[in-house]
Amino acid sequence: MRRSHTAIVTAPKEEKKEEKKAEKVHPLEKAKKDIEKALKPLHELKQVQDLEKKLGLTTLGLLIVSLIIVLWFILLTFNVKGAFLSDLFCYSYPSYHSLVAINKKKDHDLWLSYWIIFGFMKFLENAGEILLRVLPFYYLTKVVFIVWLIAPQSQGAVALHQIMLKHWVTMVDTVLPKKPEKKEEKKEETASLSAVTQNQASQRWSYVRSSIKR
Repeated sequence: MRRSHTAIVTAPKEEKKEEKKAEKVHPLEKAKKDIEKALKPLHELKQVQDLEKKLGLTTLGLLIVSLIIVLWFILLTFNVKGAFLSDLFCYSYPSYHSLVAINKKKDHDLWLSYWIIFGFMKFLENAGEILLRVLPFYYLTKVVFIVWLIAPQSQGAVALHQIMLKHWVTMVDTVLPKKPEKKEEKKEETASLSAVTQNQASQRWSYVRSSIKR
């Protein structure tokens, strides 16, 4: 009887302790746990798990990033701070990958071509700033075009370089005056010419000597 009585007494004490622990939990942590429970069916999808592994994010983090991207595209579509939001992507992502290309010494053609094309685009934007405010979906179209330029699958910047920029450089080279040759290069050319003339003279003299002996 005593054992049963002590068990009945200790049981409500343990329940009270658990209730106090639950009360001590921060509201944000509780909300986070509730959200994770709600996102559990989404986490079980294979595509979501693959994205989490590639990006190193949780399901909640992946959802937040997705919402930010969707909000960013909505703001671009309705031209709410379109210039700032488009340039935020057009500068930040290519700048990082340009630094990586310098360190690893690869993909130079892609990023050099990109910055040339992007600089020309910014020049046109500054020239026709009033028209750009009137054009619908300009900044969204700009971002889609930039993605095409820098995507590894398309590499549009390299394609445009081969189609347009390469021929434009050759045209400019034909118009611009050529640089004067350096004195050292001239000295090397004169030295090579004098060596050739000496060889020719020695060959002729040897031919004359052989003909005289005959």
